Amino acid sequence: MRSVVALLLTLAASASARTYSLKVIAPGRQTDGKTLHASGGGFFTGLKQPSTYCPSNIKEMGGCPPEKGTLVVGEMQAMAVRSWASATLTWLYPSGLTPAQVQVPGGQRIYIAQDGAVSYTSAHSGSMGGDAIANGWYNKRTYFTSGTHVTVVGWKEPGSKKGEGGLLMCPVKIPGSPAKYKLYANRRGFNQKDCKAIRGIKLVENAASTGTWQYS
Repeated sequence: MRSVVALLLTLAASASARTYSLKVIAPGRQTDGKTLHASGGGFFTGLKQPSTYCPSNIKEMGGCPPEKGTLVVGEMQAMAVRSWASATLTWLYPSGLTPAQVQVPGGQRIYIAQDGAVSYTSAHSGSMGGDAIANGWYNKRTYFTSGTHVTVVGWKEPGSKKGEGGLLMCPVKIPGSPAKYKLYANRRGFNQKDCKAIRGIKLVENAASTGTWQYS
């Protein structure tokens, strides 16, 4: 069985898409240049690594991929995950946002929760909760005073007016966690306090094809 798992992983790797880590672009802010990591269903700065999980039976078969950090696929526009299907690993491209590059059956989707938190679904579940938004991401150029520019990913609620939307980092205090700021989207009804707008998220290409088995 172990050899079968290894073979499937090899086949999947040959069809891998580009993966990216996430960096905050917010000139003049404490969060500028900070890497975002997935934990507890959200994305945070201040963490050295994401929260991940791989079942013991998968470990015994040698099926747990090495952890490569928090990775997404595409440009936050489509989701690409490795998924067990018909005894083989295949690439799926559902509509909506990309969660992370994971290897858990069914994958994990990224969405905007009702309170604006940029979130990802639990493993083995496509549930996003009521009033969730699974799209609205787009690419844009942001310019610096030096005249240089960088392409970042921004967000705008579908159907919103010009000038609405955007991404923010909000301070958090989670007992026992070094997390400092959490990523939010400025959707209708957003009411988090002490948040600071950011220019967007820079996608930094990563050589790994998979970030982890699943983000927890």
